[in-house]
Amino acid sequence: MHYKNEAYSGRKYKLYEALLKSIDNYIKYYNNHHYQWKLNSLTLFKYRNQAA
Repeated sequence: MHYKNEAYSGRKYKLYEALLKSIDNYIKYYNNHHYQWKLNSLTLFKYRNQAA
């Protein structure tokens, strides 16, 4: 999935700052809580820490 499909689709933001906050929250979610099959079902953050 993509931000456009998961968080943005159908929403209209009255303030530019609200859109930026939504994007920032999605990036934090994606990096820290979104499990990815290509990374052995780890989040991006856990995968990076494991490789270090």
